[in-house]
Amino acid sequence: MTNQDENREFCLSLEQAEYLEMLASKDSSIRGLVRLRYDPRGPISISLGSGQVRDLRDRLMNRMDVVGYDEAYSPNREGRLLEGLIDKFFVP
Repeated sequence: MTNQDENREFCLSLEQAEYLEMLASKDSSIRGLVRLRYDPRGPISISLGSGQVRDLRDRLMNRMDVVGYDEAYSPNREGRLLEGLIDKFFVP
C-alpha cells in the first residue's frame, strides 16, 4: 500500500522546465510548487505530493483555457506545451 501524500518524481524536457520556471516567475501560487532539480547526468525533474500535483495541474488547465487556443479553438504553441504538462501530471 502506498501513501497518498508520498512525493512522485516527474521528468521534464528542457522546454517544459523553462516554461514552468517562466510561469513561476509570474505567478506566486505556482512559484510555491515549482522546485526543479537539474542533474547534469540525468533528466530535469520535479517532485510533488499528490495535493501539489492536483493543484499544479488545475492551474495549468486554467491557463490552457485562457491562453492555449487560437481563433479556431485549436491548441496554439503554448497550448500544446500546456497539454503535454497537463498529461504528464495526470495521476490516476
